[in-house]
Amino acid sequence: MNSKLLKYHSVFKRPTVIWSMLVLLNLFGMNLDAQDKFVASGPKVVALGEQFQLSWEVNGDGSNFQAPSFDEFTKLQGPSTGSSSSVTIMNGKMERVEKYTYSYVLAGKSEGVFEIKPASIELNGKKLFSNSLRIEVVKGQSGLRNNAGAQPSNKPTGVADDDVYVRVELNKTDVFMGEQIVATLKVYSRTNQIQFTDAKFPQFDGFVSSLVSDVPNTLQRENVNSEVFYTGIFKKLILIPQRSGTLNIDPFELSCNVSVQDGYVRDFFGRSVPRMKTLSLNLKSKARSVSVRTLPGMQPADFNGAVGQFELSSKIDKNQAKTNDAISLKITISGKGNIKLIEPLKISFPSDFDSFDPKISENIQVDERGSSGSKSFEYLLIPRYAGEFKIPAVTFSYFDIQQGKYVSKSTEEYTISVEKGEGDSQPAMMSGSVSKKDIQLIGKDIRYLKDDTKLTRKGSLFADSGLFWTILLGLPLLLLIVLVVRAQQLKAGQNVTLMKTRRATAKARSRLKEAESFLKTSDEKKFYEALLNALYGYFSDKLSIPMAELNRDSINSKVILHLADESVIKQMNELLDTCEFSRYAPVSAKEKMQEHFAAAVSLVQEMDRKIKSPK
Repeated sequence: MNSKLLKYHSVFKRPTVIWSMLVLLNLFGMNLDAQDKFVASGPKVVALGEQFQLSWEVNGDGSNFQAPSFDEFTKLQGPSTGSSSSVTIMNGKMERVEKYTYSYVLAGKSEGVFEIKPASIELNGKKLFSNSLRIEVVKGQSGLRNNAGAQPSNKPTGVADDDVYVRVELNKTDVFMGEQIVATLKVYSRTNQIQFTDAKFPQFDGFVSSLVSDVPNTLQRENVNSEVFYTGIFKKLILIPQRSGTLNIDPFELSCNVSVQDGYVRDFFGRSVPRMKTLSLNLKSKARSVSVRTLPGMQPADFNGAVGQFELSSKIDKNQAKTNDAISLKITISGKGNIKLIEPLKISFPSDFDSFDPKISENIQVDERGSSGSKSFEYLLIPRYAGEFKIPAVTFSYFDIQQGKYVSKSTEEYTISVEKGEGDSQPAMMSGSVSKKDIQLIGKDIRYLKDDTKLTRKGSLFADSGLFWTILLGLPLLLLIVLVVRAQQLKAGQNVTLMKTRRATAKARSRLKEAESFLKTSDEKKFYEALLNALYGYFSDKLSIPMAELNRDSINSKVILHLADESVIKQMNELLDTCEFSRYAPVSAKEKMQEHFAAAVSLVQEMDRKIKSPK
């Protein structure tokens, strides 16, 4: 308890202060719970002749309370009234809470389901009506069966097998692969005097499972074969089978302590009263199995295992762009089924577009009806050449359980007009292609023999001439001259390459300082441009790649020659992808700039340490 709470605690020990504050609260109407509430509560299931309580609670001092009729029940007691009031202070704000309760004790006369009509009360000048209640009266008893009709004795009573047990309940056991199953791990007890100590849940091998969160966390009364049981749900899951055949589900095991009657004893006044003891129980459900069928018929080419009912939509942020501008294409799949398992769709983007792995976002709800919601794939595209390009329609097929067949959906086709951007020195690319025709000679299969043939005297060949011998003897000398000149050129080139390699780190450090200056000013666009410039400049100098040939393929091929460390190569490619994406991404990446800068510095240091000299 902190000092502030201690201060309030000590203040409220003084009765004068308490009464003063209550008076002020009444005068100024300081009640944060301004909405009037009038709520009825009671059990859903009772045994025939069992006594139970109905209560109505209102958050204020109302008047003229009118209870409904209880013709179907025997009224044993009521109305009993009670009230409570509390004052709480939180964050310096004072709140007064008042509750008034009206209660009745009833018992069921006959079996059936009966409705308790709403009650009414007047509060703050308004007439409020409560909710109605439905109460089921069953013939079976309430409580442990072994205690029924027990007479005073010292013989201990036990717990029958059907007094307390656990089950794995499945809403279906014969399904298609990918179809959703609702599994409920549940305990049944004739008494609510039970305490759970340990549980071992099934693994659900062969299934993908998702937990249903909105389940009650208290014991509820329930009609089980016309008897009253207290039931509790430990887990409710959505199971999706991933292979065909028979899939087995292990038992659900639960340890608990149950209070049972162990005869009678005499109290101080000589009266006979029940004696209670606690029994430790280890419960185990029956194993379950599910028959999983393969999906029928011929599967469409674009089918990737989606089962359920889905819709497909797409959205592109622009149809006109300039080279090196970012384009965002978003594909959304929505509906009910195994939506969480749907993978990115196959899309044939133009070869002159740079595309990145999609950003995946989910809005999926899991309830007792199954998984539903939407899953989106957002692709970042960067056109590198001018022209007119088409992004073809995207198709998506799924198996509809209700219809028992495959259903295909498709998006629209997009046409992107790309203009040459400022500062782009790359030539514009023709949107069409030129087809070459083979040259065919028709009717000219037989050619005429030449009629100007000249004959040469025998023995007067070129191989015997002086020119032939001059050329033959001069070739070695010419080859020697070429080799000497080439060696000098290679030596000069190596010196230049070696100098560039040695200066690569220094130049990278200078470029990284420029990127760091944009980092300090939080200029994202200039920061990532400077960071990419530093990295590509370093690769060009360190790996001796001319700027005209500098691209991802040439960098990877050179790095692989110098490094056998795949982790560094992977780190390099991931960093380049991240920087490219962050450079064009519409979502702000300021919180990641420092991390990307540190990764770039680390990469340069690592490569500088491992790459000693060019090969």
